[in-house]
Amino acid sequence: MKKFAAGDFLFFYCPRPKGSKLAAVISKKVDKRAVARNAWRRSVYDLVGKALLESSQPLALVCLYKGASIPENTDDLAAAWKQFKAYAVTKKLLKFTE
Repeated sequence: MKKFAAGDFLFFYCPRPKGSKLAAVISKKVDKRAVARNAWRRSVYDLVGKALLESSQPLALVCLYKGASIPENTDDLAAAWKQFKAYAVTKKLLKFTE
């Protein structure tokens, strides 16, 4: 897998023959509470997963969070996803129909 860094996020990706896959990884060192880590995972699946399904080219993607603490809102995640999405479109890893 190749990687792309955007802020506190690290995206590992590789093309797939069919069907996109997404994994959201957050260390227990970031927050000991499983409830907080799971809430962060759900926000990743909600934001990134929906956009990944809209792509006509399948991609395996791992979103790894390496920050010091879980962010209060999803602004950082949205900015990181926007950077990765622009990178992936220019590299022809993702293709979105208008």
